[in-house]
Amino acid sequence: MDSRSGCIQSKELIFQIKERFEMRRLQVLVLVTFIFALGYVSSLRGGDDPVQELTKIKEQWSEAEVKRDVGYLDQLFAKDFDMFNARGHFNKEQMLQSLKDPDLTFTELHSDNIQVRLYGNVAVMTDHVKARGIAKGKEFSRESRFVRIFVRDHKKWQAVLAQSTPLTPDPAAQK
Repeated sequence: MDSRSGCIQSKELIFQIKERFEMRRLQVLVLVTFIFALGYVSSLRGGDDPVQELTKIKEQWSEAEVKRDVGYLDQLFAKDFDMFNARGHFNKEQMLQSLKDPDLTFTELHSDNIQVRLYGNVAVMTDHVKARGIAKGKEFSRESRFVRIFVRDHKKWQAVLAQSTPLTPDPAAQK
């Protein structure tokens, strides 16, 4: 009976080893699935931190205005984009045309105190802007407070509204 009991013990040991191996394999499979799922969810979000992403977009927006990069802003602004400032209301086409106005040139645009609030696929950004440039042949320096609303559509943020409140006089608004 010793050889039989030894054989049975060996079979039980082999069975236990197989069972442990299968359990480990299952654990590894679950872990790998979890890691891939996290990566997939991250890619749906766009991968980056939305606040950092929007802050970078804001910097690029300012650069595009200084450089008169209408192509970049055409992509950034949603087709129903609206801008309200001391000069009035501008839709997307009017805003893009205003960048071509030779009577207004920005030499510097800088934002600070940027705050971003996220509401699903909508973001509300507030910032303080310092601008320098030339309006109607005269140098100017002004400060404004902005509210900008962005919507994420197909992993891409687009500006749908911007509203500026001057903290100093806007020389371009003066006639």
